[in-house]
Amino acid sequence: MLDAGLRPLTPYPGRVDAKWDAVCKRCGDQVSTTLESVRRSCGCRRCGRAETTRKQAVSEAEARKRMRAAGLTPTAPYPGNSSTPWPSTCNECEADCKPRVNALRSQGGCMACGRKRTTEARLLAPDEALARMQSAGLKPMVPYPGSGKPWRSKCMRCGEETSPRLNSLATRGGCRHCAIRLEAERRLEQSRSAAIKLLDQAGYEPIGPYSGLQKSFPARCRTCGKKSSPRPSDIRDHGSSCVHCSGRSAISLAEAKRIAKRANREIIGEYRSGHVAVEVRCLRCGNTMSTRVTTLKKLAGACDYCKPTAQIRPEEAVELMRTVGMEPLEPYPGARKPWRARCTTCGTVGGPQLGNIRQGQGPCVACGESGFDVRRPTTLYVLFHDEFAAIKVGITNSDSKRIKNMKRLGFRVARIYEFQEGSEPLRIETLLLRQIRANGFRQAMTQGQMGRHRGATETFPREDVSTRWIYDKIRRLQAS
Repeated sequence: MLDAGLRPLTPYPGRVDAKWDAVCKRCGDQVSTTLESVRRSCGCRRCGRAETTRKQAVSEAEARKRMRAAGLTPTAPYPGNSSTPWPSTCNECEADCKPRVNALRSQGGCMACGRKRTTEARLLAPDEALARMQSAGLKPMVPYPGSGKPWRSKCMRCGEETSPRLNSLATRGGCRHCAIRLEAERRLEQSRSAAIKLLDQAGYEPIGPYSGLQKSFPARCRTCGKKSSPRPSDIRDHGSSCVHCSGRSAISLAEAKRIAKRANREIIGEYRSGHVAVEVRCLRCGNTMSTRVTTLKKLAGACDYCKPTAQIRPEEAVELMRTVGMEPLEPYPGARKPWRARCTTCGTVGGPQLGNIRQGQGPCVACGESGFDVRRPTTLYVLFHDEFAAIKVGITNSDSKRIKNMKRLGFRVARIYEFQEGSEPLRIETLLLRQIRANGFRQAMTQGQMGRHRGATETFPREDVSTRWIYDKIRRLQAS
């Protein structure tokens, strides 16, 4: 401590890293330092800084000489030391700057001129720039603008126009269109490897091209040897197995006829699929009905009309409709299906369900004391529900709060049709719902999800029923 010019004020603390109070012999300042710090550097910091300033001191004449050598003209008096900014003017670009004399050798003079010289040093000759673009597969369409500016060019691989910067060719490549395509191919190849692994775990052997995880992938079952096209995403999420081995394969017309015959039925309508309702005739009583072939696989014996527990026959249903004041306009479709009939009181044509009438519901929407009034302006609406991925179709009087209440449940309006009275939209809604249900589309929402508002049976999954299909059906029904 004495050799460093410090006189201790307290006894030695016993450790080299402990604070030790002392007084500087040179300046008289009291300091609190450690023996370890004194060994590494000088003792008094104030004296150390003063010594450093003395060593770095530059005379005014020397400072002005250095400024002239750097191409600068001072515009203010010399600040007295070389570490303080000195306002000056650049002799080359006449820009104002504030360099430090002690930094002229390392940083140069005018910063603006320094950046300009750096840019010029990096600037390539046009011939070399053209050669680099061509090596990247690009053909320039305009003169060379500089390495840091977009250069309009044409890709010699894909023919698309692009505007890369020459200084970014090494990191970002040339044509962005080719880069996007290559990245898509790379990701497709990665997902293809994952899809092949999923098919292998499920017992499949790929035999066709791969298009994506959510698209059909032609394959052959190793167990039964039959071909199918499962989706790799279904195998991943649901563990799908071979449709032939599990009995879920498509039912041909010949197989459908054999199934119907075993159930004492005969197919008389147009057969589309085992999951789509088709018109059949009972071989015992001769009555016709609509059902799915997949349902007939579970049935045998008498139909709903000729079995002992049958509740009503078609002729009895007609008589019941006439009793409540409705004249049927078509054959009896069933107790839970809309039955097109005309009210004998007001002449309104509607589609009530016989099951609802037997439970006490009024048959005519126009003659009812409350609810929908067919004589008032009516709105036919198509709604979306994003959370349940559902589509809802319905009608309501234009001045009612039906659509507003549906919005509170999370529905949003897709399209509405306005009518002067309700008979036409009622007919369109009845026929539209009949066609949707005839295709076997399932219900999307439950009554519990609808809350206190009715209409869950008029909701269908968006993946089954498209809006384009609904709009087209409404347009055709309006024209009919």
